[in-house]
Amino acid sequence: MNSHTLLDANAERPWNVTEALRGRSRSRTVVARDLSWSVLEAGQGSETLVFLPGTLGTVEIFYKQLLKFSEHCRVVILGYPG
Repeated sequence: MNSHTLLDANAERPWNVTEALRGRSRSRTVVARDLSWSVLEAGQGSETLVFLPGTLGTVEIFYKQLLKFSEHCRVVILGYPG
């Protein structure tokens, strides 16, 4: 998969995004003020890029960006409680 494919919005989404991210990201839950937030992280470095999905989005919506940008910096995607 090349970088163009990773960022191409028209590229076909893998059937199972979890499989595409396996081994490339870390998933955890953070509890703040009795609310559970899902957090997906990948990469490392001195710079951090944070993605916030839209109202109906989930953390998986940014899987292509996570795969690409985690090659160069730390990527954090927050999932809203609920």
